[in-house]
Amino acid sequence: MVAVEPLKHVKNMRKHERYAEIMLFVEASMSDPGGSEEDQIRHAEMLNKAEINNEAKAYVKDVMRRNIQAVYKFKQDDLDTLIEQLYGDIYGLGILQHLDDKEGVAEIFIDAVEWPQFKCMVHIKENGKPQYRYDGPVYETLDQLRSAFDNMLRFTSQQINAYDNASVEATRPNGDRIQISAPKDSSSWWMRIRKFNNFLPTIDNMIKAGTTTREMADLIRLFMRSYDVNMVVMGALGTAKTSTMNGFLSEDPIDKGIVAIVEVDEMNRELLHDHLLTVLIIDEKRGRTFDEHLATSLRSSAYRIIVPESRGRGFPTLVRTINQIRGGMFTIHAADADGGMYVMTDMYRGGIDSQGETEESIQSKIVQSVNVAIVMRRIGNTIRMWEITEYLQDDRGRYMGTNQLFRFKQDPENPAEGHYERTGNRISERLRKRMNENGIPMSELERW
Repeated sequence: MVAVEPLKHVKNMRKHERYAEIMLFVEASMSDPGGSEEDQIRHAEMLNKAEINNEAKAYVKDVMRRNIQAVYKFKQDDLDTLIEQLYGDIYGLGILQHLDDKEGVAEIFIDAVEWPQFKCMVHIKENGKPQYRYDGPVYETLDQLRSAFDNMLRFTSQQINAYDNASVEATRPNGDRIQISAPKDSSSWWMRIRKFNNFLPTIDNMIKAGTTTREMADLIRLFMRSYDVNMVVMGALGTAKTSTMNGFLSEDPIDKGIVAIVEVDEMNRELLHDHLLTVLIIDEKRGRTFDEHLATSLRSSAYRIIVPESRGRGFPTLVRTINQIRGGMFTIHAADADGGMYVMTDMYRGGIDSQGETEESIQSKIVQSVNVAIVMRRIGNTIRMWEITEYLQDDRGRYMGTNQLFRFKQDPENPAEGHYERTGNRISERLRKRMNENGIPMSELERW
């Protein structure tokens, strides 16, 4: 290959007349790296891991650098800028790649309209800060935006278009959750990225972040150790329900099996990398239904069945299943434990095999399967564990109401602030006995 003349120093290399030519060259050379079969396998593995592994990302950029230097000559400053911008355009968010890489960014929201002219706006949310509009360079054309959207779906089996697949939910290899919508399903093109790996949601990290307290964490750890307490984690959208559940699971011994049944995979592999975790993805088009996955879970040796984002149509089956296996966890959207019971009642009614049942009958079935509610809320700029509450039942198994154990008390004069407090209520004798029978010494339960 013959080297060309040095490139002129341009801060935004995308404006350079040879940028498109170099980008096509890099894409081709990265798709066909040459070398031995072993080298090619390693190359493919590194490409797949680049989003979740800094060593793999460094490898990809180094290969790009070597390939470019074999053909083109230019200054070192140009080369460094070029590599970063090419990586973003080929594999990432393009001109917004630096936001994707920035530590502490929790969400990125991209919104663009085509008419009367293309216009793009970007809002970001950083940990501990309110959402704000990003005022740096954004996509200038629909092609740039579409390319970034396609890159986000590169390692999934999904595609986005404005005709027959206008809305997509997916999970990137690094665990970030993506929602994309095209104009058929909305008034604009938009993408929301919820980032999950900037903060490992261990219980200890939750304590440090003010999400919960050490005393509340002690109780949760006791629930986890008993393997006989089914918990529902509830809250509004964006209150870290699934992240909280991942944090709870990280407390489990690594030799205890976990089965997660999901529509969109949000299980934190970095946090649970040593655990026996099986993820079953619902895909009804391929016959992989929620009910079938639950049946598979019952035949496994799993100690826990996890259902992030449980949906109404399979909720009766979920209630029956976790009552059999115990140690189950799932999430729902509800503001508090009392309201959560009514949400679960409505979800149960939405099931195909719950027609004609009374509210009392449904709630009795729920309370026999669901023992504790963990409620998450966003207070000011911080996510708080709003309450830990037990669901009570009488001797005949009927729902009796709630037993709040902990709560977050807001400051009336400054609602964004407050403090956690223990209510003074004790765990019911029914739950205390069950936990004792499943390995928790009564001496540890006396505290509660």
